[in-house]
Amino acid sequence: MKTALGYTVFISMLLGTGCSTNLSVNESGGSPQNPPFPKTNSVLPLAVNNQWLYSFTGYDSSGARISPDRVDLHLGITGGYGIKNDTQLIRLTWYNQSDSYSAYTYQFEWENRKKGWLVVYRDLYPLAIRGLYIIGEYQDSTTKLYPQEKLWLAYPADSGKTWQLNLDTLNDSTQTVTLEVMSTHAPFYFSDANSGVALGFCECVLYRETGINSVSYYYYNKNIGPIGYLQYINGKLFQSYLLKSYSLAR
Repeated sequence: MKTALGYTVFISMLLGTGCSTNLSVNESGGSPQNPPFPKTNSVLPLAVNNQWLYSFTGYDSSGARISPDRVDLHLGITGGYGIKNDTQLIRLTWYNQSDSYSAYTYQFEWENRKKGWLVVYRDLYPLAIRGLYIIGEYQDSTTKLYPQEKLWLAYPADSGKTWQLNLDTLNDSTQTVTLEVMSTHAPFYFSDANSGVALGFCECVLYRETGINSVSYYYYNKNIGPIGYLQYINGKLFQSYLLKSYSLAR
């Protein structure tokens, strides 16, 4: 995941600052009846205990599947925190989840490894910079916040929007990737165990991530989250995953 996520967003926003920090009340100009762009939900459903199960396949240099193929791959939102005083994280529990926080951040974790990234959706940022941001990382119960939050997935955004990402702690430029919204209406078919149909259809936002020698494609549905993934190394398919089932908090 080190190369799959990486880029410091060069905007004048420090970690955890609310979207109104540098804006006047009359941010849109004109009279008070001029509305802002409405608050939007994330393209990645963020709630503690959300889970996705994928069928993962790796490929060798000849394009043949690596055995065993179609193995289970797990993704989960394994914990959540309320953000206070811009940089203070309060782990959410049954007793404090209704307290007031400036924002919420969630643990994005593969394969129950007890480590991953801290993700927040900035749903009230100006539309041009709205999206999912990575604000830090964690391992077990230890959290580490980045000096500056980093745009991961722009949403909502028009096709053609591009930005860069680098999550390397030493800011190694070779770890920088370029992301682009390829389509906001990309069709995707998958085995939909949740609805009981053999083959389901959904409309996705398609993101492309380009590194030094790799190109990856991520399909996200606004109601389900990540549906499918393809990664090419030096032009050859290297690995892929396809959603098998999911469980989302309501």
